[in-house]
Amino acid sequence: RVSLYNAISLDDVKALTAGGHSWQMAGDYKGKEVENVAACTSCHKDLTNFNRTAYGDYDGNGKAEGVQTEIAGLLKLVEAQLPKDSAGAVLSSTISATNTTELQRQAIWNYAVIKNDKSNGVHNTGFAVQVLQRTYKQLTGKDVPGATIR
Repeated sequence: RVSLYNAISLDDVKALTAGGHSWQMAGDYKGKEVENVAACTSCHKDLTNFNRTAYGDYDGNGKAEGVQTEIAGLLKLVEAQLPKDSAGAVLSSTISATNTTELQRQAIWNYAVIKNDKSNGVHNTGFAVQVLQRTYKQLTGKDVPGATIR
């Protein structure tokens, strides 16, 4: 006699816990996170996870890593240039024009768009990289040091 849980395939579990009607792109399977990359494999044939290898070193740390890792690095670089509140958090509200410049408000907006998307660049890697690299350049006057510029 085979239990129902052991009789279903990993793909069935993915459909129940990641993707399908759950709206989750990742889920737990026997204590391990699985990613539902099925929608991506028509273009990215050998994809096994969402942090696919980037085409370059976009954050300038000396190595081309996964796109999500590259975006995380770019977010940190931009964040370091943004105005912070007294607790050290990036300002989330710039209602008062006295606490930020126009350029800072635009940069905060760009940062928030990419950070709050929560895909870490998976939804549109080129766009996310360009927005963050150009925002960094606007804030500092120079390209991200050592980075592959898009």
